[in-house]
Amino acid sequence: MSAGFGRPLAVAGGVLAVLLGAVWALSSTLPEEFSSPSPIAPDAAVSLVAQSVESVSAIRIAPADGLDYTLTRSPGGFALTPARLGFSYRPEELRTVAAAAVSVTGRLLTPEPPGEELLADWGLRPPAVVWSVTAGGRTVTLELGGKTPLGDGWYARVADAEPIYVIPAETGAALSRREPELRDLRFWPDLSDYAGDLGAAVRRVRVVGRETYAFRRLADDELDPLEPARFLVTEPVTHRANDYSLNERVIDALANIRPSLVIEDEPSDLKKYGLDEPYSLEVELADGVTRRLLIGGFWPGSSFPGRYVMIEGKNSVLVDEMRNYQFLNLHTPEILSKLLWIYPIEEVSTVTIELPDATRVLAFSWEGEALRVSLDGREILDTNGKRLYAALLQLTLADRAGEQPVGEPVLRVTLHFWDGRQAVMALFPVNERYLAAKIDGAPAEFTVARASVAAFLEKLRIVDNGGKIE
Repeated sequence: MSAGFGRPLAVAGGVLAVLLGAVWALSSTLPEEFSSPSPIAPDAAVSLVAQSVESVSAIRIAPADGLDYTLTRSPGGFALTPARLGFSYRPEELRTVAAAAVSVTGRLLTPEPPGEELLADWGLRPPAVVWSVTAGGRTVTLELGGKTPLGDGWYARVADAEPIYVIPAETGAALSRREPELRDLRFWPDLSDYAGDLGAAVRRVRVVGRETYAFRRLADDELDPLEPARFLVTEPVTHRANDYSLNERVIDALANIRPSLVIEDEPSDLKKYGLDEPYSLEVELADGVTRRLLIGGFWPGSSFPGRYVMIEGKNSVLVDEMRNYQFLNLHTPEILSKLLWIYPIEEVSTVTIELPDATRVLAFSWEGEALRVSLDGREILDTNGKRLYAALLQLTLADRAGEQPVGEPVLRVTLHFWDGRQAVMALFPVNERYLAAKIDGAPAEFTVARASVAAFLEKLRIVDNGGKIE
């Protein structure tokens, strides 16, 4: 046999001896119940820890750049101690970390000490995370380093042992999670009793944003069959809501509030987060609990446009996606019912229409189910009468009124009811486009578009000329 042929055999024999030595080193370091039963070979999957989640009594996670925490067995899974600042923790996230910690396989990278420089390069000097698993009264401690250059794994080893392994990327990612990442940051409770529909659970909402507005759910005995609004706006005015707009512009947006990052616990300077004079959200749900959220400035993070927030009772600055807070920019009339008044025609006996140069009277009478209508004492088509009345109801809200109007109204409409009641709408000039509306003598809260008044007067002209309103 030539010398050149024998040299590879000698090298292979040396490698085998090193690998056998690694097997001995690992088995002598791990307690028996944690030891791998299989021999170690390059690129082979090696079990560093092999326990079921159910058999483990405690797992301690000690990040180099974060607070240590311990996962202990509890009837429902795992509990995290010490809990921070009144937060609870997401059970599914705790179980993910526990499952990663107790069942770790790795690919042998080197069985021999790699030297201090390589240990530092691999994030193992010092380790990024030290974790200990206790089962059956015995504990094994392991160390997690950094990611591999390709990001497909993490460097790890059993504490104080020489072999270095690469463990799967998902295992390393789970073990590197800090305590704040495991907190339950949800603002809303479980809404399964309401089929996940926040709108069905809302009793009352108050928002302090660019404008301050508030609304509440109407009780069943407050509902109007002619206007099926479920909500009443209570601030800055009292007026029935436009439920469609309210759900689309506010409630659907509120349902998406989900803070996802912890920026700082127990902050000493709220001003840098825009939380010294914050916007705010206050919500009372059907469970009777009032929840409050403080909303600050914009988070300059690169992963998504965000906003700083704080949940009342939890002294931590969090971040949520900025798109969830468009309700802060709402202009209140956008969520108001456009109807300034609504009364069934069956309840009305006469309508007095006072114009600057004339007073007109629209009268209704019933013969069974047949409606008879007269205008200034002259009988007109019942369809014309109904459409004139509908045009009066369509003198609808355009915007909030500013200063109170002065002078005489350009139109005053008085509804006289069969039971003796009256309802009055008086419209006063504001500018070329709008008229301020006073309802029943109250201060003007809203404006009406002059165009809607012009549409009513045009219908009146058609009837005066003997035509039919289409």
